[in-house]
Amino acid sequence: MKKVLALVFVCLVLFVSMADARTFKVSYTEPTTNEDGSALTDLGKCSVYYQIPSGTATKAWDQTATAPTGGGTITDKDVVVAVAVTLEEQVDFWGTCSDTGNNESGISTKVRLKISPKFPIGIIVK
Repeated sequence: MKKVLALVFVCLVLFVSMADARTFKVSYTEPTTNEDGSALTDLGKCSVYYQIPSGTATKAWDQTATAPTGGGTITDKDVVVAVAVTLEEQVDFWGTCSDTGNNESGISTKVRLKISPKFPIGIIVK
């Protein structure tokens, strides 16, 4: 499988406090075709990653594909991101997909969200 996951992330800030973590809701639609345009027949899972500038890329979770042919929609899955709340931070989110043989695709387009200690609850990023 060579399809770069075409994710449209919707990130919603759920919890803002003076603690060192933020919880985001992430939504996406699974791909249905390989990079070469052929139909997917072996989609195994999709993964979501995040990274703050001072950190390393971190896998938030894997989600088993809804079907080997993809196309399912995952809605409002939690991603907990540890960030320093005394500073403004940029968080990048992106996804990949893997086939049933665990071959991982390239990354989707990244979604960048700027957060600060005073970040309001309820911001939706598309």
